[in-house]
Amino acid sequence: MRNLKTQAVIYAIMGVLFLYFAIQRANEIGTIWNWQTLIFAGVATLDFGLSIKFIRIHLHHKNNKKE
Repeated sequence: MRNLKTQAVIYAIMGVLFLYFAIQRANEIGTIWNWQTLIFAGVATLDFGLSIKFIRIHLHHKNNKKE
C-alpha cells in the first residue's frame, strides 16, 4: 500500500492543474458554461475530494496506531 500522504499530495496537485486548465479555458472562451470548462472543474473537484479523503484516512490510521 502506498503512503496515503503521498497520494493526497498527488491528487491535490492534479486538482490544482485541472482547476488551472478550467480557468484558462474559461478565459479563452469568455464563459464558464462550456462543456470543457465544466469537465475540468468537475475532475478538479473529484481530485480535491480524494485528497481530503486520503488525508482523513491517514490521520485516522495515525491516531489508531497511538492507541
